[in-house]
Amino acid sequence: MPDFDDYNGDDDDTNLPPVDDDDADDGGDADVYDADYCKSIAVNNWCAEKNFVGKCSASCKEYEKNKGSCFDEAQGCVAYKAEMCKPNYYPDERKKTCGKC
Repeated sequence: MPDFDDYNGDDDDTNLPPVDDDDADDGGDADVYDADYCKSIAVNNWCAEKNFVGKCSASCKEYEKNKGSCFDEAQGCVAYKAEMCKPNYYPDERKKTCGKC
């Protein structure tokens, strides 16, 4: 049985067990998470949040490409629409969600 160390000078690292790469960045070409979840991440402007960077690349790129001139500048607008569109919550930063354009 291989011992998977480099301490004794043997070369047993060629048969290493597989690595769990679920958290690996895919290079920016695909969504790692479910498509609906990634669309929600994109529309809420959470693509740059540390927990989502590289996880929803395809959805985030598509959203940026198609967002047009009317869009939400703030984060979480769609997810928290009921609160975010109140006058004291800067509705100008949530133009699309709050129907300001």
